[in-house]
Amino acid sequence: MQRVEPERNNILKYNTVIFDFDGTLADTEEDVWISLEYAASKIGCHFLDSYRTNRANLGASEEDIFCALQPKPSYDLYDSFWKDVREHYRSHNKFIHTRLFPGIENFLQQCLVHNIPCYIVTLKPLSALENILYSKGWNIYFHAWLSVDSFSESATKTQLLAFLLEKEPRLFKCVYVGDTYSDVTAARANGIDCIGVTYGDGDVKRLEQEEPVMLVSTSNQLIKVLSEQIFSID
Repeated sequence: MQRVEPERNNILKYNTVIFDFDGTLADTEEDVWISLEYAASKIGCHFLDSYRTNRANLGASEEDIFCALQPKPSYDLYDSFWKDVREHYRSHNKFIHTRLFPGIENFLQQCLVHNIPCYIVTLKPLSALENILYSKGWNIYFHAWLSVDSFSESATKTQLLAFLLEKEPRLFKCVYVGDTYSDVTAARANGIDCIGVTYGDGDVKRLEQEEPVMLVSTSNQLIKVLSEQIFSID
């Protein structure tokens, strides 16, 4: 896997970091599966262990996830399945397993101390996102956050980033951090850099193919790169 490291004598300086949430800032895998399995049980189905243990499957399309159910359900149950997933995740999930990846909270604390604004742009439901942020006390680290619910269910990350950048002109030196190829394309469409992380839920090969400005394989590597970009002194 290709790794792109910043050049030490020509360090790009960012004044803001925009994060994707699931698989980038936080490990939400187990709690997402809890909601998926709840909805599956309501229609008499389940997921095979081999499917559940492949983290990349959480980045699959809704149709692909539905088709992975065993025994294969009637397509007439598609809408009710996803309605149950969303209702459980937004209103009943306790998020007891959701945690920030190693080193992330310390980095966010440093950004807070040094007045480096951090934002979240995600397709995660707003009610679930805010439930997590406020219940775990992570809300204090972020200047603002935008989710799909901020606009409509059909909103894209490209549109969310465009809105944020227009609203906050000072973000001209920002970087977007995400774990999927769509994070890279959204950043590129808005003329900003994207750092791709391969430890999350996205398809690594598709992420690599989009050629983010940097690729990192662990959250500690991400923190090292961001700290060099933001806090280093020439």
